[in-house]
Amino acid sequence: MPSVDRQLAQVGAVPHGQALDHCELAELAERVRAAQSVALGDRLSELPREPRVETDETARTLTLGRGDHALLADFANETVELT
Repeated sequence: MPSVDRQLAQVGAVPHGQALDHCELAELAERVRAAQSVALGDRLSELPREPRVETDETARTLTLGRGDHALLADFANETVELT
């Protein structure tokens, strides 16, 4: 008879990280990555083709943007912001 954790995992109610074995977790992670890739690809096709690149050596920042979206890397403060 399967354990309670295994039964709960089969219906999607995972009580803790030990309920799924390594193979099941790897398969689930691959499905999530595939779905995220499709969603990201859909979004990227909506953005302008050429990226916008801006640097500020004094402030030690790098901004990469496409359309209304941008990634700001602040090397002085060691932060990254996605807008």
